[in-house]
Amino acid sequence: MPPSRSTECGDRFEIASFLAFRGVNLKKINSRFQLSNFDIEEGRKLVMLDIQRIEDLFKKDIFYIEPNGANTAKSMYDGVKDYLNSGHNIDAPLIELYKAGNSICVGFIDGRHRFSVLRDMGMRKMPFSLNENSAKLAEEYGFLA
Repeated sequence: MPPSRSTECGDRFEIASFLAFRGVNLKKINSRFQLSNFDIEEGRKLVMLDIQRIEDLFKKDIFYIEPNGANTAKSMYDGVKDYLNSGHNIDAPLIELYKAGNSICVGFIDGRHRFSVLRDMGMRKMPFSLNENSAKLAEEYGFLA
């Protein structure tokens, strides 16, 4: 692993360095996303969303994963980093956007660790697996990237 250095970005630098040292190109990661077989059967589609907008909603969720996976199993978080290094395709995080009163909310059905690692790497947009209603809400509320 490359030597770590202290920066104001802290953990993001360490994750990005870890992956760059192993040949993971952040610019090419988005081309590796795919729908899972379940997503295809359910008629979902890949939609490119703004990570910061999703993060702002995810922070309110009981299952929120803090930066650098501070509140989750290290093995899960590190396993995602290892998988990204493998070069295999990546199942897009499966989320639902929904209204609760006057608010819009996000629920992660699958992929919150993938999302969190990529968020911490500094990615600004990524594909998500959305149903038709969630895709409409993403467009209506300005989540599209």
